[in-house]
Amino acid sequence: MNKRPEEHNRLAAQAVASNRENRAVYKYPFLIGDYFKLSLPRGAQILHVATQQQIAQGGYRDQACLWALVQPTAAKEEREFLLVGTGHPISPTDRLEHVGTFMMEGGALVFHLFENLSRDLWPFTKGT
Repeated sequence: MNKRPEEHNRLAAQAVASNRENRAVYKYPFLIGDYFKLSLPRGAQILHVATQQQIAQGGYRDQACLWALVQPTAAKEEREFLLVGTGHPISPTDRLEHVGTFMMEGGALVFHLFENLSRDLWPFTKGT
């Protein structure tokens, strides 16, 4: 592949868009927090979670990201996640599926990402 990355990405996006059934791997950055939601195309298959170096003011910083195999033209759905550090408590009533484990700050911080499989749990729905 001799094309510049920008040209390659443009051509790849055109190829995916040319057929509504095509799938692609997309990256979804997220902020570090206990609970969060991501809007993903319906049926997205989560492949990996890790950090990626991002250019930041004064140098580089770790950005937490999730990669998923998606059909970009599919309707979006909100998916809920729990992020916990090693040794932190997890409610025994939450129905969770482990997505992956990743490190930040050179391994000083270790996080474990879980997807919420219940729609009636967590602070998202309590009191509503």
